[in-house]
Amino acid sequence: MHWAIKYAAKSIKQNWLRNMLIALGAALGVMLATMLLLGNQSVEQTVHQQVVSRYGDYDMQFGYVKNDAYLNDGELKKIDSLENAEKISKILIPYPMPNQQELTGKPSYWGVEKDSPDMLSYKLAEGRYPEQGAEVAITKGYAEREHIKVGEEIKLPFPPHGEKSVKVVGILNPPAMAAMGHSAYFPIRWLQDELQLNGKFNLVQIKVFDSSVKGIIASDLNKKLEDVKIDQRTYVDKAFERLNVMKPLIFSLGGIALFVVALLIMGSFFLSVRSRFKQWALLRALGSNPNQVIMVVLLEALFIGGIGSLAGVILGASTHQITASFINQWVNAESTGNEVFAISGTLLFITFVLGMIMSVVGAIIPAFMVRKIPPVQALRPGLPGDQKKERKWSIISVCILFMGTLIGLGGSFIEKYVGFNPSAIGAIFFAIGLLFTIPLFIRLLTPIVSKPFQAIFRVETAISSRNVVRYRQKAAVSVAILAFGFMLSLVGTMYVNSMYEGMKKGLEKNLPADLVIRVPVEVQETESLPFSWLSKVQKVNGIKESVGIAPDSTSKLVDYNFKKANQEWYEFMKTRKFDYELMEVAGVDIVAFQKITKMNVVSGRELSTPLKNGEGVVTKETAKNLGIKLNETISIQAKGKQVQQIKIVSIIEKDLRLRGSYVFVNEQWAQSEFNLKGYESIQVMTDSKVPFEKIKEEVKSITSGRDNVEVINSNDLLQEQQQLLSQMVTLIRLLVGIIFVISGIGLMNAIVASLHERRAEISMIRAVGAIPKQMRRIVWLEGTLLGAIAGVIGIGGGLIFSYIVLSGLELTTFIIPYDQIIFLAIASILLGAGAASIAAFQLRQFKLSDTLKELSA
Repeated sequence: MHWAIKYAAKSIKQNWLRNMLIALGAALGVMLATMLLLGNQSVEQTVHQQVVSRYGDYDMQFGYVKNDAYLNDGELKKIDSLENAEKISKILIPYPMPNQQELTGKPSYWGVEKDSPDMLSYKLAEGRYPEQGAEVAITKGYAEREHIKVGEEIKLPFPPHGEKSVKVVGILNPPAMAAMGHSAYFPIRWLQDELQLNGKFNLVQIKVFDSSVKGIIASDLNKKLEDVKIDQRTYVDKAFERLNVMKPLIFSLGGIALFVVALLIMGSFFLSVRSRFKQWALLRALGSNPNQVIMVVLLEALFIGGIGSLAGVILGASTHQITASFINQWVNAESTGNEVFAISGTLLFITFVLGMIMSVVGAIIPAFMVRKIPPVQALRPGLPGDQKKERKWSIISVCILFMGTLIGLGGSFIEKYVGFNPSAIGAIFFAIGLLFTIPLFIRLLTPIVSKPFQAIFRVETAISSRNVVRYRQKAAVSVAILAFGFMLSLVGTMYVNSMYEGMKKGLEKNLPADLVIRVPVEVQETESLPFSWLSKVQKVNGIKESVGIAPDSTSKLVDYNFKKANQEWYEFMKTRKFDYELMEVAGVDIVAFQKITKMNVVSGRELSTPLKNGEGVVTKETAKNLGIKLNETISIQAKGKQVQQIKIVSIIEKDLRLRGSYVFVNEQWAQSEFNLKGYESIQVMTDSKVPFEKIKEEVKSITSGRDNVEVINSNDLLQEQQQLLSQMVTLIRLLVGIIFVISGIGLMNAIVASLHERRAEISMIRAVGAIPKQMRRIVWLEGTLLGAIAGVIGIGGGLIFSYIVLSGLELTTFIIPYDQIIFLAIASILLGAGAASIAAFQLRQFKLSDTLKELSA
């Protein structure tokens, strides 16, 4: 082992320039991964800090907002889903509706537990939080108004129990979104005792492990507690929405950056191992164990990868604030004046170790090449030929490439026979096949790509093209990195373009109204819009038409024959234990609904006249699933109501509600015969003569105070998604830029290695009259040809790979970014030319005297 370490150190010193370039490439990859991971962590902490400072550190709340209505521990035990809660905090608000004269001008009283998230969202301006007994913490505004200081005893009224003396132990700064201006926080146990409300509370705040649990808890509460008010705080989830969308992309890009490091190490060590064949053979001839020689190669990779990873971690940690600021803009995180730029030692260690692991992984294949070097090779001139092996690999690689292309492009067709779309498998085979056919493509494309240069530099181009083909194995990995960077950029851009067009078509289809006021879909079961809002919206200047949709989610089919239903749908509902009898009734003004949505009628009468009592309209999907025919009468009963007969008079095409089975009926009739609590949405058609933003602002003023309510339109949603997608492309292009630089380093190493291998040939060309300018031009042309070949492979492979990926994701719009293709093609040519120009400086070291010595030897 000691011998292997000494030999590896000596080898690293001898080839220090090449090794430092490899370390630089590794550093860039690790730097990008570190920047992305640290930036993501910083933004997560910043967004969490903003949410806590604005809303408090809890995810949902429920309770009663009327006097003399309380909860107790026994009622909470009935809610089985609360077992999924991370933390439950009880609050007693003794006067939710303060109508007593003594409470005029007084703060709102809150009895809270010691670790109440609502109280802790108020930052301490002075003192501490109340803990036990007659202690209180009051908000800063009230303390300043009444000239109250920490440590004073004050008297506060508690009707009908008279005044009570309490000690002020803290003054609080309220969060940005505090519900009330002035608040006073007491220990809940003391407040319960003083007001004779032992064990009672009227508000519960919950923190959950996963936001998806909130819907389950809300549904359970709605069933088991009468008239309880539930706030799922969807506005809190929206703060993390973009961050959650972005996180997989960030981890993917970080992984790709580390994978590129492995490719760079692999390509560079292929060159290093190949250039030292005689040394390895001599070591084998002198009795070295093959495993010892492999250990030398792996130790070199470990050392170089360690230096590169360390440099990358330091650079990434130094520059991660740039990434964090960029991601902050991406997720629209507002400044709190105290953004978190955290540097996690754990993350730094992980990226450092991953960088070293990828370096060793990249060197494993070149290292095992050493095992097959026969000791007698030390006595033979030149390097062992591997044309047969290359031909064999080329055939296998072409087969894999062809198979991946067929599977990827024919994924939809194959899905009919195998039951799933194998496009992802095809994409993997295509990428692997393309990677290993790079040498073959270099050989085939070089004569084609070099033709334009032959008209200008005939002799130099002939020599350069021959060298490119001859030393294609050396440049293969670097060309592959460059081509795959090209492909990644194309796939990212085409994916974003396809997503944008798909969203545009989807919004046009599913959001036809100019403006929609709605409760988010995930909370529509427990929350609704007041009926009074529709009349207020209709009074807004510029509103041509408006309609509200008021659902009853408790209504079910009665005595329905499910034998005529679609049996595949029926079995699916039974298997998943869904309520297949559920048939929501949605009260609506069908005439206004038709004017706004321009809904097509598949069969039955047009929607130009109001629905009569007992008449209904269903969607084509509902009719298909349940087997409902036109003019058929169905029986539906709501909870606590009598059975109603509804005759289906029309079947419409689109399902805008996306809520399973439902039937539209006359709104006035539905309010009397079903349980309508309010509107799930109000859809609006606007007058184009009135400024849209003005209408939107007036509508928003109606919804003010309801944070859960969304006021949306297709244009705003489309612009928001376009901004998000364009920022995703920017992040992908950042990675592609790093890949291009790493590829340039690899190309430079490959060209330098080939120059050293043919130094005798170069010196002889110099001896027969070639001037230094011509020699540099030959090398420059080699790099240019390699860059152009990488561009051609990237364009062809990128388009095919993009089609495979997009079809696998069921995206049907394919827009080819011609401007980006031209830009990347030029960039790859310039990158190859630049790498070769730097490598050409090695020519100064080659002298004719060295050649004569080598030839005589």
